[in-house]
Amino acid sequence: MDTPQYLAFKQRQVHQNYGHQGKKTVNEKQIVALAKAMKQYLESECVNQDTDELKNLMLIIEDTNQGTAQFLHKLLSNVVANYLYDVLPHNGEYHYDAGICKGKCGCGVNGVVALITQQLLESRLQLQDIQNYPDHMMNEVYVAFCSKALVNVSGTGIQYNFKGVDCSGKPEQSQSQRNMAAQANNMYNNPVQI
Repeated sequence: MDTPQYLAFKQRQVHQNYGHQGKKTVNEKQIVALAKAMKQYLESECVNQDTDELKNLMLIIEDTNQGTAQFLHKLLSNVVANYLYDVLPHNGEYHYDAGICKGKCGCGVNGVVALITQQLLESRLQLQDIQNYPDHMMNEVYVAFCSKALVNVSGTGIQYNFKGVDCSGKPEQSQSQRNMAAQANNMYNNPVQI
């Protein structure tokens, strides 16, 4: 069996084992939301910012080569389709949480985001390999990720709460919380003289 035959065999095998047959095309908004959540995770205190693995992964993410784009799109669409497909939008937009909202680093309601990001870091992928063999490299990373995800689902690592979580800014406050904050600010700025 030569290399192209082997790669074709591995791709068919992974697709049969992990791909969702017959499901609608994965929503591009969900893929973009996953990419954004992964970038937030990579830029958070959960990841050591001084490692060569992070610098390498950022080069891969920012690469505009067609093979790299194909690798990332297939990988993210598989993660969304198999793990995040049922997460509902929050205020009309998709948001995924890797635990960084509350500083737990990967223990959030969509801890899969942290798992796929960590797997990409740990895989130490070479940009040239991704550009030349995008399908093969995607299969390699995805199989390793699925194994890690299975362990976490069986334990307590991944929690699923299919409500969207917005980690992009400050948490929304209710009207009563805003009123209390305004009163506290008013009391601080205008103290009562006794």
